[in-house]
Amino acid sequence: MLEDLQTIHWQDLHHAYGTAGDVPDLLKGLLSGDEDARKESLYELCGTIWHQGTVREASAFAVPYLLEMLRSPKTMDKAGIAVLVAELADGSSPLELYTDPEDEMSRLVCAALADQGRNFETELCKGQEWVRATRDAVGSGLDLLIPYLGHEESAVREAVARALSRFPERAGDTVPFLEHALQSETEAYVRETLKTALDELT
Repeated sequence: MLEDLQTIHWQDLHHAYGTAGDVPDLLKGLLSGDEDARKESLYELCGTIWHQGTVREASAFAVPYLLEMLRSPKTMDKAGIAVLVAELADGSSPLELYTDPEDEMSRLVCAALADQGRNFETELCKGQEWVRATRDAVGSGLDLLIPYLGHEESAVREAVARALSRFPERAGDTVPFLEHALQSETEAYVRETLKTALDELT
């Protein structure tokens, strides 16, 4: 597993805190025999390739390895990895919240980028491409998330339901599973997410 990890020039990619040169070690950490090391790696990945609901340049490159882990019977703590993959599918562009020219924070962000010689629209387009690339990467292994609609932890079920709603082109595959999940779901907030997902897909 992860044999070709070093074929990607991670140091030339970026995540929320700079260069993504640390991502290979974090991905390897998810396979550690030490539970604390696995938790730490997952925590770091949830703050770098996925950060406060946003995806970054390195996100799409990491997804195939996360999917590989979900496929492997040797992987421990799969639920946490499944949630990370689901959140990546549901992620947005870092600048998506700052597109209102009347909003003070949006103006400050635009001005800060200009001071760095960067154009807001150009950077926004880059972020939107990261979203598309990441979602496409997750889509290639969407079937790996479906079983987690029945996971014992409600947060896992909710994250996966949100992720599935992002793939209308796969509605024929996912809607029956979402409907089945809704029939047995007891948590109110997960039921709402399932209903919203079904409304968006049907």
